[in-house]
Amino acid sequence: ASVVSIVAGGLGALAWTRFLLIARVGVASLAGIILLIVLFQYQGVPARAAPASAAPTPQVAPGQTGTALVPAISTVEQIITALQAAENRVQNVFVDGRVEEDTPAIPNDRNGGWNTSPMGFVVRAWFDGRVDGPFRMEVAQHINQWTNGAAPYWESRYDAIYDGRSFSLITRAQGPIGQTRTTGPFVPGSPTSDLERTLGGFSLAAGTAFTPNFWNSDSKQSLSAYLRARATQQAARPDIPMSFDVRTESTPAGQIVCLTVTDPVLEESWRFDPARGWAIVGFQSHRAMVIGGEKLPEIQMNIADLLPMPDGVWYPSRAQYIQQGGSDHAGNLRQSRFRYTAAQVIVNSPDVAARIPAPP
Repeated sequence: ASVVSIVAGGLGALAWTRFLLIARVGVASLAGIILLIVLFQYQGVPARAAPASAAPTPQVAPGQTGTALVPAISTVEQIITALQAAENRVQNVFVDGRVEEDTPAIPNDRNGGWNTSPMGFVVRAWFDGRVDGPFRMEVAQHINQWTNGAAPYWESRYDAIYDGRSFSLITRAQGPIGQTRTTGPFVPGSPTSDLERTLGGFSLAAGTAFTPNFWNSDSKQSLSAYLRARATQQAARPDIPMSFDVRTESTPAGQIVCLTVTDPVLEESWRFDPARGWAIVGFQSHRAMVIGGEKLPEIQMNIADLLPMPDGVWYPSRAQYIQQGGSDHAGNLRQSRFRYTAAQVIVNSPDVAARIPAPP
């Protein structure tokens, strides 16, 4: 199997409408559909000094709360400002995490339930707080479908390093499940395509897919920048109907701020918890058109647990992502459920910053 086959097949048929890209790869040892998430900019990342507020210890005591007082929120501009402040508080992150992929119990049935599968991604990752920043990743296990292979699944183990300009992939082992063999290490000046494929599993296994900092990976935008661009688009094209609906919702856990952005093609809805650092606690996306009298979400994200971190940061430690939309190469409804959990999270630590590769 090629080096590409180790990093491709990124967790089955995951696809994000508008801001994630799907690529089909014609290699026998690859999964038929791979996730392609471009989280990083390849032209180089300027060095950034560590903030004075970075905490000397990696974690705070359990039960510490976030912002005590939540101001009234009624406009998208207030949400953008609050999100930008929250994003700027994240300087570096370490995650020991994993993601497991479930497949539909009844194909093409949205209500048919899920079956577990061996597919998944186990990673230890050190990364910058920017969507285009450097990272170091140790993949202990990556299992994906082996399309047209001698076994149903392919397992691999590797390291990936990106310093803001160049990317290297270090292959450790690969093979059918339970039959992996040591290879390499192979340390090429790995092509950009390998980086992009590697980041597919990384974003889910490290939890970045559920955070504002890394929201729109296609255009390398945080969520505040993404929403700012949408608002600018509305002002520049008043002939295109677009709405921003902001409302608050009281829950037993506190106040939730809800934002829905609708245009003629797409409707996106976020749920934020202002008391926990403006963390995302839910998201839905679906085509704005109604089919068969029913408007069903293509993408659902539910963040179940958030960990309190230094500097008012709250990082997801348990979440799920459900995709039910579009069709695969056989014409079936593309369905996957991804379950993310983190065993450990460290934010804004000098020790983490020391492990992140610096631009040359």
